[in-house]
Amino acid sequence: DLLGTLINLMEESMVFEVSEEHRDLIIAVRMEMENKKVVLN
Repeated sequence: DLLGTLINLMEESMVFEVSEEHRDLIIAVRMEMENKKVVLN
């Protein structure tokens, strides 16, 4: 499940130090997920 994998990556990023580039990607994915949630709701 891609979404589950992304969520796991985001949770891990809270615990482990991640590169600036990775952090930007996570933020972008999270924003995209929020947009989709709004569309679904």
